[in-house]
Amino acid sequence: MHRYRKIGFISLSILFLTLAGCARVGRPSGGPKDEKPPVIVQAKPPFEALHFKEKTITLYFDEYVQLKDLHRNLIVSPPMKHALEITPLGTASKFIRIKISDTLKPNTTYTIHFGDALRDFTEGNVLRDFSYVFSTGAQIDSLTLTGKLLPTDFARKPEDVLAMLYKADENYTDSLPLRQKPYYVTRTGEDGIFEFHHLAAGTYHLIALRDVQPNYRYDPPSEPIGFVSGYIELPTDSIYPVQLFYPNPEPGISHIKTVSPDHFLIGYRGSERPVVEEVKDTGGVLEFLTVESKVSDTLHLWTRTPAKDSIYVRFRLSGDSFIMPKRIIPVHTSDSLEIKLQTTVIPESQDSLYITASVPLEKVDMTKIYLMKTDSTTTGCTAQTGKLHHLVLRCGEQEPGSYGLYLLPGALTTFNGLKNDSVRLAFQVKGKEYFGELVLNIDKLAHPAILQLIEKTSGKTKREKYLEKPGEVLFRYLPKGEYRVKFLVDINKNRRWDTGDFMEGKQPEPVYYYPQNIRIKPNWTVRQNISL
Repeated sequence: MHRYRKIGFISLSILFLTLAGCARVGRPSGGPKDEKPPVIVQAKPPFEALHFKEKTITLYFDEYVQLKDLHRNLIVSPPMKHALEITPLGTASKFIRIKISDTLKPNTTYTIHFGDALRDFTEGNVLRDFSYVFSTGAQIDSLTLTGKLLPTDFARKPEDVLAMLYKADENYTDSLPLRQKPYYVTRTGEDGIFEFHHLAAGTYHLIALRDVQPNYRYDPPSEPIGFVSGYIELPTDSIYPVQLFYPNPEPGISHIKTVSPDHFLIGYRGSERPVVEEVKDTGGVLEFLTVESKVSDTLHLWTRTPAKDSIYVRFRLSGDSFIMPKRIIPVHTSDSLEIKLQTTVIPESQDSLYITASVPLEKVDMTKIYLMKTDSTTTGCTAQTGKLHHLVLRCGEQEPGSYGLYLLPGALTTFNGLKNDSVRLAFQVKGKEYFGELVLNIDKLAHPAILQLIEKTSGKTKREKYLEKPGEVLFRYLPKGEYRVKFLVDINKNRRWDTGDFMEGKQPEPVYYYPQNIRIKPNWTVRQNISL
């Protein structure tokens, strides 16, 4: 009898576990993946409510939702003095509650734009560009305004840029964007397009801004800005282009950094480069040399002999001279001399080699420099120029193959007395079939322009030409790859691109990009017509 009871107990246990397994809640296997964004099933007060006086808004969804990157996505137009309190944050919920602390303006349409912050909890499907709109008056404003952010090198993520509208009434001044939030604000999309909705008729001033702070105000000079000259009358069907630019800061010295006892970096602000007039240390006047950096607003200052415990540098800037003291931090190692070829692939028609040095050069001993092919044949070279960081060696046209440029110890002497060790610089000489050509036919050119050919992968400018009139431009011996064509218009003909000034209402000189990438193939000529 006990044995049957035991068997019955075991059987019931197995049956119970089996039923429990069948009843376990889990994701069903198979079936299509849920790719639908959450759906709003109810809003209290309802969408586009009129005569709005509530302090709380509640939005209900058909599934659990979450808020992600709300601080980056949320935009309220017109901006409120006090931030909205939105809950819950960090947890999943089927509702979102918005609490308003501000006293709302009368007869005003408000838009609470969530951008891409709202998404479902299980799959992360985004409810894109969701907005809640209400009005404190008797109607919802319905006008729109569209603009386009023009491409720039430093606005590769247009979605990080805000477009702002200010009412051009009796209270508007040019300095208002520095002091107050805009009346309407929206965010540009990935394509650079921005759209304002639910606008009231009137006169406005439009600016675009990368709000680095972020505080919905313009904080120069660290934030790039763009603006539309003059005012915009709504309603309008026009599309307004905006070009971002960094303003020129007031001229000045930002810092002096010690690299070694005979090498210093002098950072400066503004478009005017300071001129070093004299350098002293505690032992007296030092012989010096300055070279401007190609990648930043920095001067490299070298002294022929190492400075002692402190240096004093006299500058001339904006017509005035001043002295800036600098305490040297002890540095036990001096700069090393690094020597490189400008490129390691050279066309057979090129008869010169271009060498760069990390420290300015002063002397070249050509008896210690020679060129050798892999079959051990040697070729002599002559120094065409030897100036600062660059050395041009004329070695004659070479046949395709592998080469080594050999510099024996002491071939190069720098301004501060450094000499090179034994160096071998390897490179390849390639036939013309290895390279491609690009022919640009510029049929219109209202102003001179700087034409730049930019390698897409690295973003580096590979070729540059100054154009004074339309015509054909030829770029030969281009390595295969994709390139972008950029034009910097030189309206004032000073042979450089000039930025703008928001406070003075000055636009930057225009910058244009050819909209398509140009693919260069070996032994192939690409022809392209371009109109500016």
